[in-house]
Amino acid sequence: MLPSELKSDDFRAYPPEARKLAADSVSGLRRLPLSFLPNLLRELIEYDDKFPAERVLLEKEWPTWRVSQTPTLRNCLASSPKSGCRPNSSAPIG
Repeated sequence: MLPSELKSDDFRAYPPEARKLAADSVSGLRRLPLSFLPNLLRELIEYDDKFPAERVLLEKEWPTWRVSQTPTLRNCLASSPKSGCRPNSSAPIG
C-alpha cells in the first residue's frame, strides 16, 4: 500500500490512543515518503505502551508529520542527517 492510499480505517487494529492519533493525522501521513512512513507508524503502534516521557517526545514531534508544508518536510527527509534541517522550518538547526 502506498502512503497516498491510507484511510482512517487502516488503523482500526492499532491500540486506542495510537488509532486516534493516526486517524486524526491521515491526510499528513498520506504525503510522507514511502521510505519514512513505516518507521513512523512503528513508533505510533507502540504509543499506548510508551512511558509518559516517551509519549511527550513523540507528541512534540507528531505535529511535524501532520503539516501541510510537505515540500519542506520532504526536503528535510531527503537531506543529510548532518544538515540539521528541521521539518517545520527551512532553516538549519544551530
